[in-house]
Amino acid sequence: SGLFYSSSLSGLFYSSSVCLVMDYVEQHDLQTVLTAAVREVVKSRAANPLEVIGQYLIDLSKNEAVGAVVALADRRMPPGRVRKLFKALDTDCDGQLTVNELQSGFEQEFGDALSKHARESIFSLFEAHATPDDVLGKVLKIGKFNRFYAEILFKHFDANNNGTLQFAEAQQALKFLSKPGQPEVAIAFPPSAYNEKGELHLPWSWFCAMYKSMD
Repeated sequence: SGLFYSSSLSGLFYSSSVCLVMDYVEQHDLQTVLTAAVREVVKSRAANPLEVIGQYLIDLSKNEAVGAVVALADRRMPPGRVRKLFKALDTDCDGQLTVNELQSGFEQEFGDALSKHARESIFSLFEAHATPDDVLGKVLKIGKFNRFYAEILFKHFDANNNGTLQFAEAQQALKFLSKPGQPEVAIAFPPSAYNEKGELHLPWSWFCAMYKSMD
């Protein structure tokens, strides 16, 4: 779509990355930064050293600017907080969740804090992502639960349920996705993320990228 920078930096808009790098370089000693970048090139033995340097600068700047939200995560498994929640909901410790475990577990974990339309979507999203089981009918394993939980959270933060996150909603989502104890996150968005009235409307794909970067 051109909206996202298509590299390992999922979640950061390309224009935001450029701005972050410029701000970072302005605030730090350029020679020190470039020396460290060259060391990365030597260490990686990459065929394209400029790409490595660019990637290194973006990683440095984004880690300083947005903290834990975009910390480099192990994408081979769900975020740590998601795995912890899965274990809490899996009351019989069989490595999978039934719809009853989900509904009762979410009620205990979130109570009334979860938005009404998010709570009402639990069953339909379960049906969409669950896999058949000979004994239990349908279940969610950790990989499917990861996607299920991301969609529940998106619906929750989409307070007006219009399918996108506006500015205040996005700020609430970022606050939740940030590592606890970290300062408030601030991210710039490109003009294409705003409508003709100047209102921010972030799609599911943006939230999903931020979610994947959650610790």
